[in-house]
Amino acid sequence: MEEMARPKFKKCRGTGKVSFPNKLEAQWTMLKHKWSALIRNKIDGRRVKHRQGKQAQRRIYYCKVCKGYHLTKWTKQNFDNYTRYRDENRF
Repeated sequence: MEEMARPKFKKCRGTGKVSFPNKLEAQWTMLKHKWSALIRNKIDGRRVKHRQGKQAQRRIYYCKVCKGYHLTKWTKQNFDNYTRYRDENRF
């Protein structure tokens, strides 16, 4: 059986994350990760430990550095808190 070639995405120089060319590609990838983990855990039948095999990505955001989209596990609230503390020079 021929294995489908995975698309090559470039890496962002600012974050080191995979850079998706558009939001739809990023959403599709996030959905594929979610379903593959769910199916893998159902087929194995083994006990799944806390967070093992669960999808970590929760959100997609636009990156101004690479002009692409990234996946992140941070919620919008996590990001807002981080930027607020950073802007107040707490870091």
